[in-house]
Amino acid sequence: MHTLNLEGADVLCHSFGGRVVIFLASEDGELFKRIVLVNAAGIRPKRGLKWYVRTYAYKAGKRLSRIKLLDRLLNLSGRITKAGSADYRALQTELMRGIFVKVINQDLTNRLNRITNPTLLIWGAQDQETPLYMGQTMEQLIPNSGLVILEGAGHFSYLDQYPRFCAILEAFFKA
Repeated sequence: MHTLNLEGADVLCHSFGGRVVIFLASEDGELFKRIVLVNAAGIRPKRGLKWYVRTYAYKAGKRLSRIKLLDRLLNLSGRITKAGSADYRALQTELMRGIFVKVINQDLTNRLNRITNPTLLIWGAQDQETPLYMGQTMEQLIPNSGLVILEGAGHFSYLDQYPRFCAILEAFFKA
């Protein structure tokens, strides 16, 4: 951004992009003028028992698949390749998968109160990827922020409620 002389630009980001902007804005408030976080990631999700069972079963299966006889009997390798999100499975190397897991699991909550930019949070009420409580938490922790909830919208709230989304952006950037 410095090289391209883009400091002070307005920025709009969605999901993982929100994670990037939260990190950058908490480090250097001069990088951006105004921020719009749409269904942004960055807060570690609440995990239930089902998540822990699946995660540790996957890890155990991965270790056991290294034992060739067990792998042949139980087809652990075949089951493991079907585990994880589509983004995770698309990564080609274990190194990239490891980096992906670390980034996704990084909790940026402690950085939110360091964002000084005017920040608009737009959230789909039915978002399953970054649930509404995350947007509400961000609104509480980012000093100069406001939250707009789009009823009937999910993780891609900007598509689900496109005309309303555009009207909200127009009002924010005209203010």
